[in-house]
Amino acid sequence: LRLPHIRRVAPEVLATARSQRWEPAEVLRALLAAEADGRCHVGSLRVDGGMSANQVFLQELADAIGRPVEASIEVEATTLGAGILAGLACGTWASPDAVAADWRPRATVLPTLDPEHVAARRARWLDARARAERTVPELSGISF
Repeated sequence: LRLPHIRRVAPEVLATARSQRWEPAEVLRALLAAEADGRCHVGSLRVDGGMSANQVFLQELADAIGRPVEASIEVEATTLGAGILAGLACGTWASPDAVAADWRPRATVLPTLDPEHVAARRARWLDARARAERTVPELSGISF
C-alpha cells in the first residue's frame, strides 16, 4: 500500500467511517477486505500516539487485526509528519517512497491469537455493547 493509494482512499474511508459510526476495528476490516479482493496488500499497521506506548494495547491491536503492529519511535508523530512533508517539498527526500525506506519502528508486535479466538472475542464484545445500549438508551448515541 503506497502513499498515492492512501491519499486516494483515506478520505473516503474516513468519511464513510464517520458517517456510519464505524469502530476503528471495522475500518481495519474494510481495509483487509480490500486486501482480500486483491485491491491492496496490508502487511502491517504502523501506529503512533499516546496509546502506542502501551504494550497491552499494541498486543490487543495486533491480535484483533491479525497483522504485525509497528509502533513509531516518535510517540506523537504529528510534528514529524509536518517536517517530512516540508522535507519532501524542499527536496530533502525525493519521494514518499524514500521517506518510507528510512522508517524504522520502535517495536513490532506480532499477533499471537488464532483467528477463531479473535472472532469469538469480537462476538462477545458486540453482544456486551448491544446489551449496554439497551440498558441505557441515552448512551446508544455514543460511538465506542
